[in-house]
Amino acid sequence: MNETEDRSGAADIVIAGAGLSGVCAAVTAARRGARVMLIERDAAPGGTAAGLRQRFLCGLFGNASDMPRACLNPGLSDEIMARMSPNTRPQRMGQVWLLPYEPVQMVKLLATLLKAEKNIIVKYSSTITSCRLQDDRISVVRYICRGRSHNVEGSAFIDAGAGILLEQSAEAQPAGRLSLPLAGFALDLGGVDWDEMLPVRVPYVLYGAVQRGELPVYARWTAASFDAVSKSVQLKVSLPAGKALSAARQMSRVIVKILRQELPAFRSAALVWQATRVFARDGVRLRGKYILKDKDVITGKSFNDGVIKGAWPVEFWDPRQGPTYRYCRKDHYELPLRSLVSRNVSNLLAAGRSVSAEPGALASLRVGGLCLATGEAAGRAAIDLGRKML
Repeated sequence: MNETEDRSGAADIVIAGAGLSGVCAAVTAARRGARVMLIERDAAPGGTAAGLRQRFLCGLFGNASDMPRACLNPGLSDEIMARMSPNTRPQRMGQVWLLPYEPVQMVKLLATLLKAEKNIIVKYSSTITSCRLQDDRISVVRYICRGRSHNVEGSAFIDAGAGILLEQSAEAQPAGRLSLPLAGFALDLGGVDWDEMLPVRVPYVLYGAVQRGELPVYARWTAASFDAVSKSVQLKVSLPAGKALSAARQMSRVIVKILRQELPAFRSAALVWQATRVFARDGVRLRGKYILKDKDVITGKSFNDGVIKGAWPVEFWDPRQGPTYRYCRKDHYELPLRSLVSRNVSNLLAAGRSVSAEPGALASLRVGGLCLATGEAAGRAAIDLGRKML
């Protein structure tokens, strides 16, 4: 029942955010019989994966040198991989394995998964405005959909990267002193005469512009990739967290102008698409019963209550130094259930970018493949929490 009008005003589980983790949490819970309401600010599912038109799913596999045969975290990750890219083999890039995919296809698949579950109500183009706390639990969430305000009661609540439930319930980690990683913005250009050296030439040319004072230092980490389906070139632009969309678009115009002037391949480049907002790599994180530490990732720590496995490196996009990578010293690390569960609010969980982790640990956990896994784990845990509340 994927509708915009709330018929019941109540659900077993309420989820904020329909990105990769939110969809997996919703589908997991619904398949186990729970009534789920999924509240998403955009008009379609996909979150960052859709909004940046990402073309590789990261974190699905371990970092062994041999071709991976299965996902680190079987379940919905396997199902999504098989349905989205049935004939696609993982690709090795440096020390990691990536799964290529078509972003439009991903959005369609996520929508299909949601529509197939009669126990899920999806509220697109909706914004959560507040939540009501009763003793040590959330009782009601208030949201606006198409200009009208609604309340929904729930037994368990999941913040799947949106951050709003954590802020409203005062269960967000205090802001630290460390600088936030660079945020991302993307645009697609048509009319580019692509060749395999452009991923090297683009940052080289932009580094020269930085040296001349024409661009800020973070512009040098702009990446170029080719989409064989649309025949367009995507520029992934990095800029400080908190920058306005207007600033991102202005810097992108300057970048394109410089590339047209200095690279013959870009002489006829024309904008065909650009992101509708700037996407943060870090954000509001849960104050959980356990905060996953950077060293837990690096040392490959295991837990008695481990619910997912991760092997993606700590990929931190430093505002001054650019991307840095620190790899797990073992085959994988684990994320404990306690990092999905709120410390003080008894029926609140987190998934995706909102899990309880230090900045470096989140720089590993935030990638798409691990968002699928944390979403599925949170969906299972919410079933147990919901039953306890009844």
